[in-house]
Amino acid sequence: MVHHDDFFPDTPTMVVSFGWLMVLVVAIPVGIIYYGLLSLWFLEAFLILAMISIVLAIIWWYFRVRAAHPTYSANRTNTLIFSVVMGIVACWRLPTVMRSLETKVWQITADDARIMDAPCVAFVQDFNWNAQAPLSTARMPQCFIGNAHPNLPLCSSLDPNTLRSPQVNCDCSDMWPETVEESFIWHNQPYRVLNFCPSMDLFLTRPMAIMILHVFYDFNVSRAELEEDYYTNPLSNVAIYDPSLTLRIAADQNSTRLIPINANGITSISLIPNRRQYLNKNPVYDYTSTPSSIGAQGLVCDVSNTTGTYWKPCTAAVHVQFSTFAGMTTSEVKQMSPSAAIATVGGWFTFPLLFAAWLSGQAIKAKG
Repeated sequence: MVHHDDFFPDTPTMVVSFGWLMVLVVAIPVGIIYYGLLSLWFLEAFLILAMISIVLAIIWWYFRVRAAHPTYSANRTNTLIFSVVMGIVACWRLPTVMRSLETKVWQITADDARIMDAPCVAFVQDFNWNAQAPLSTARMPQCFIGNAHPNLPLCSSLDPNTLRSPQVNCDCSDMWPETVEESFIWHNQPYRVLNFCPSMDLFLTRPMAIMILHVFYDFNVSRAELEEDYYTNPLSNVAIYDPSLTLRIAADQNSTRLIPINANGITSISLIPNRRQYLNKNPVYDYTSTPSSIGAQGLVCDVSNTTGTYWKPCTAAVHVQFSTFAGMTTSEVKQMSPSAAIATVGGWFTFPLLFAAWLSGQAIKAKG
């Protein structure tokens, strides 16, 4: 018959019990240095494991060393083996799991829509650059859904079902602001902004449906030539952004950007409705845009008469359309969710528990 002390001798037990305490002592600084983990609950997890090991070591010391006639306990052996193996596994894998809980990654999913809200379009002028078209509301800008025709009904006068019909054609010019914002700071640079953002639900009901915007201005070629040292067509910029946002918010969170356009002609901008969602935030559109321009045959708004007699204000025409309603949503998520972390950690218990139970069973057989 094999005695329990032969099966589980004192010296190896002491080495195993206190050895993994040393693993903890080493694992804490290694985990901090290698993984860069400084969170308090990372340290607390290891302190709890260390506390458990100390209690188990005291139990072992009392029953194995101090007792005159130690009585073998298979249950205590099971607990000791389980805690030792579990401690080693925890030291090995816990830092990775905890880092996954803190790490943010981007997740891309396909997205599609049956109807799209008309985007906001801001005309943006760098007023320190004379080659840019000076924004003005002296002649009110225009807006059309569908083809531009005189005497179209106002979009605001149509019922929701008509606005959602595929062939809707209406005038949205009354949604322009009455004034130009004179000082909009963007990346520490001041701009003048004429911002079209619908005050009501305005839709593009099918791919390739067009929203047409017209902005009118006068241009001084002589002043532009003094700055640029050559004649150039007037330039401008547009920023297209999600109608659920303000231009200030869209600019601050980088969900819009400046698109240079030829202000003396027609610029067609094709959009793809991609969305971006930051952690714990609602998704917003960050449109992918492809602009193309056709210049006018001449400049009819030169107030300096350098290019000929002034005739009328020039028109910066921008045609906005969605080439498709299918896009991508890029979401910021944690690399591992709390529920996945709990499931992962719970899975670690399986093998150590089975191993400890098996080894304890062998000890019982040896005792018998």
